[in-house]
Amino acid sequence: TFVVQSIEIIMKNRSLISLTVCLFFSAAVFSQTPFKVTESEMTIYGTSTLHDWHSDVTEMTASGKILMENGKLKSIPSLKVEVPAESIKSTKGSIMDRKTYNALKSDDHPTITFQLSNVQSITDNSTGVKIAANGYLTMAGTKKWITLNVDGVYENSNTIRFEGSKTLNMTDYDMDPPKALAGTIKTGEEVTVKFSLTVATEKMTAQK
Repeated sequence: TFVVQSIEIIMKNRSLISLTVCLFFSAAVFSQTPFKVTESEMTIYGTSTLHDWHSDVTEMTASGKILMENGKLKSIPSLKVEVPAESIKSTKGSIMDRKTYNALKSDDHPTITFQLSNVQSITDNSTGVKIAANGYLTMAGTKKWITLNVDGVYENSNTIRFEGSKTLNMTDYDMDPPKALAGTIKTGEEVTVKFSLTVATEKMTAQK
């Protein structure tokens, strides 16, 4: 009797362990869902001794995973955003572009990268969520820790638009602010980057 009871307990424990393992891996697979970017926009705003200026980012890629649960954002396990330095185009034309690329050292460092490290908080509001996140921004070959405050706006049950802005000082990244006309026109050290990124998770159906 003791032997039979022991076998039953062992089998029950094994079943419980198996169920726990299955649930764990199911959660890992289904909760951290890869997303696709459906729309993106980024603009860099700056000043100079002559006039204000802005440049548009014409190419941006993002990859990672987000967790949407019942149409609500629950977590962002991973995120990486990359911008080719020479995809930045100024409204002032090619001369300004060349100066921008020189400042960004694009020949040696062709890509600007943001790598998410952790999400501090996700707070619900009337239109979506407010997100505070930390990560590393690498620009002109220099890597810096930054904090981003981002608004998340729900577009439907599996789509969310992230919007935000960040002011950066070029000298923090060992960049020389662009100059023109033998240095008589100088851009300000600070620029403000405004961005919008819309992502959609894959809709998943239960398998029978």
